[in-house]
Amino acid sequence: MHSPTTAPAPEDTACSGGDVPISARKVAAFAGILLALLLLVYGASLDNGFVLDDDALVTDYDNITEPGGLYRIWLTTEQLDYWPLTYSSLWLEWRAFGMNPVGYHVVSLLLHLVSCLLVWLILLRLRIPGAALAAILFAVHPVNVESVAWVVQRKNTLAMVFFLLTVLAWVYRGPDGSRRTWWTAMGLFVLALLAKTSVVMLPFVLIGCTWWQRGRLTVRDAVRTLPFFALSLGFGLLTMWFQYHRVIGWNLVRSDGPLSRLMGASWASWFYLGKAVLPVDLKVVYPRWDLDPAWGPGWLPLLALLLGVGVLLYKHRSWGRAPLFAALFYLLNLVPILGLVNVHFMKLSLVADHWQYTSLIGVVALAAAGGTTWALAGDRRRRLVGMAVAAGLVAAMMVQSYRHARNFDGLETFARSAVAGNPDCPASWFMLGAALEGTDRAAEASGCFARGTQASARRLALRGHLEPHLHSDHGFILLSAGRADEAESFLRAGIEREPDDAKARLHLGSILESRGQVDAAIDQYRKGVSNRPLVARARFKLGLSLALQGRTAEAIEAYREGLALSPDNARGHAAIGTLLSSTGQIGEAVKHLEQALSLDPTLPDALRQRLHQLRGQYRPRPAPP
Repeated sequence: MHSPTTAPAPEDTACSGGDVPISARKVAAFAGILLALLLLVYGASLDNGFVLDDDALVTDYDNITEPGGLYRIWLTTEQLDYWPLTYSSLWLEWRAFGMNPVGYHVVSLLLHLVSCLLVWLILLRLRIPGAALAAILFAVHPVNVESVAWVVQRKNTLAMVFFLLTVLAWVYRGPDGSRRTWWTAMGLFVLALLAKTSVVMLPFVLIGCTWWQRGRLTVRDAVRTLPFFALSLGFGLLTMWFQYHRVIGWNLVRSDGPLSRLMGASWASWFYLGKAVLPVDLKVVYPRWDLDPAWGPGWLPLLALLLGVGVLLYKHRSWGRAPLFAALFYLLNLVPILGLVNVHFMKLSLVADHWQYTSLIGVVALAAAGGTTWALAGDRRRRLVGMAVAAGLVAAMMVQSYRHARNFDGLETFARSAVAGNPDCPASWFMLGAALEGTDRAAEASGCFARGTQASARRLALRGHLEPHLHSDHGFILLSAGRADEAESFLRAGIEREPDDAKARLHLGSILESRGQVDAAIDQYRKGVSNRPLVARARFKLGLSLALQGRTAEAIEAYREGLALSPDNARGHAAIGTLLSSTGQIGEAVKHLEQALSLDPTLPDALRQRLHQLRGQYRPRPAPP
């Protein structure tokens, strides 16, 4: 990459690359080229169906399909993640497209197109060679297929647009931009965080761009970025709260310690780099690595990573400047998903293609800049060779992306791809079984569930000593297959190894309760609550069991504790309201029943009738004189 030179005055042009102004006509022309390439890759996939969790988060999600969902998206903790801008976009699209997936795919494609244009404009402004090639490589790169072809990954494509707009606003007038530019960047960053919080590393990107443009950093630069870091910290903590309380909840995603996680983070860094450089053998669910910190060679990737960054830091004043900039952009944007903190999907795999949507820019920018610099430094023959290599690379990526996008055609195709890519993943087999269930291929579906159970047993035998929670996981799978007696022994084994596994206690309690062993079930629910005090579902389950035993006062207390943790649970409000009315606490019962019906108007009419009766009985005490 070239060293930055003095930037042209911002009033001279909309955006500049070197000293060449980029006109609106040129932007439109390049947008047309990108759109043509994207349609060649994704055009045949625009009618792809909904896959995996598209139903849970879009087509069957009340916050998306109901008119009142927009309020709950922004002003309650009811959704799984606090990404209100993303959910709002899907709420609007539901009103426009309903169950027709084409509209959703078109919007995702257009958002990706805008991001590719922004990558080009930013690289031009930073005077990095090969900006157009980098944007094209990013547009057609196979690892981006998950983000573009999977509806629920709207969080990626939408957040990326605001992420890049923030960077463009920051670098537009250079390191010492105006106050208006600063506020514009701040506002765009908030929008990016509201779309998906994985952009929390953006303040580091802004510092890096300042260093790249000016060649040094000052105290003023740190002060200017402090509010951005404060936003990142606040939204990061908020996302961790939602992940723990709404997504992960009582699940034990990982039971490994910090050393194993550090090892896994270094492996993931090299894994993503490998897929960015050679995007073949892509899978929708990658095998989960067997990580043992006691295995010495397992630390070689971390050693190589530290050594590589160290060399680039040492040479940052010469040839290492551009690779360091790219490497730090790449690594820093991977930090949120390297497994240092829990992400629910890591129960299946520690890596996923859509997690490197942002960091990929650093790799393609460095590759394009290096190739372009090499070609332009030679004669006409070298330039022709460079153009031929670039064209061949783009064509190969387009073919690979076109094929991979077909894996998102529908739930069955997606599940078959998951099974083919990772036959040892029980969830992949159960996904395929669920896709086939209810069709005329019931026998095949049953076979898939059996294969999933067998895969779970193999995984337990191989890795149970490293991951104790796999005993409970196998119990869950047996239970879902209707084999409750076998499930009980594995759940008990899991609890023996992981006493804090509230999910295992919850399911064991359900098995015991179904046999009429209510006292034993309540004991499991209580232990689940005491071991994991922030598990609202276990408290609601405890309240229900106590109520069925006639222990109303204890049940009410359990429901109160559950609602303190999950105040937007409509059924929890309905249950405690009914119990309170039976004890004569009419005023409080009315409040809870009103709250239940306001949160979920689809609750049974009998509840509404009960509320009407209680209102007739309720006479508020007059205020004291």
